Amino acid sequence: GTPLHDVYRGRGDFEGYRMQRLLHPAALEREGLQMKHCVASYAERCYEEACSIWSMSCRGKGVATVELADHRQIVQFKGKNNSKVTGEARLFLLHWAREQGLEFVSW
Repeated sequence: GTPLHDVYRGRGDFEGYRMQRLLHPAALEREGLQMKHCVASYAERCYEEACSIWSMSCRGKGVATVELADHRQIVQFKGKNNSKVTGEARLFLLHWAREQGLEFVSW
């Protein structure tokens, strides 16, 4: 498929939403502290390109963290404290996935 851009901004119904790939260990650490989960432990896997980690925000506030395996398969979608994400944020994930040609594996 087409390469994923490091930043994706929602439009229309999803104005204010944003997906951003976390490219550096410091970004993973910040995400883990903000979202209160262990995403910082994925730094080596990201470096080896075994996965990529994405931060979902809405109007600048962290909403969820997404793990893609093989850069095209959504394998995790978690909110703060590893909570389930529902509502509009879940709909935005579905929209982003459809636009980017991603598939859902186990989430």
